[in-house]
Amino acid sequence: MQDIFCGRMFQFWEYTVSHGSLLIRSPATSETDKTLDIVAYAVEYVSIPRHFGDISIARATQSEVVDVARLVDRTLHETCKVWTIESSGSRFLIAATFLQFREYNGSIFDSPFRDLWDNYDANSRLILHFQ
Repeated sequence: MQDIFCGRMFQFWEYTVSHGSLLIRSPATSETDKTLDIVAYAVEYVSIPRHFGDISIARATQSEVVDVARLVDRTLHETCKVWTIESSGSRFLIAATFLQFREYNGSIFDSPFRDLWDNYDANSRLILHFQ
């Protein structure tokens, strides 16, 4: 799985406040024919930079989970999980109900959160649902 992330540039692409939906995108380039999306739903906390190089995704340590709960000033709901995105030796945190990794073939202007969902869904493939 990590090979898919290797050599890709990712960007904090979109955040929808009303549903706490987050899109981190690696647009297709002349070298890579598919857009890669990391989609998070019911986001409780996010601390990530605008641009990433190579990344890896893993579950957060117990210490990081405690830190996030302290930062949001409450105990996280039992369905909320905390993940780390590692890039350039730094760890960035996302707390959300779930996280998906998708391969997308449509326009970079399409969004999984707007009324274009049918278009997005028809042109994307779920690669991994992070647990």
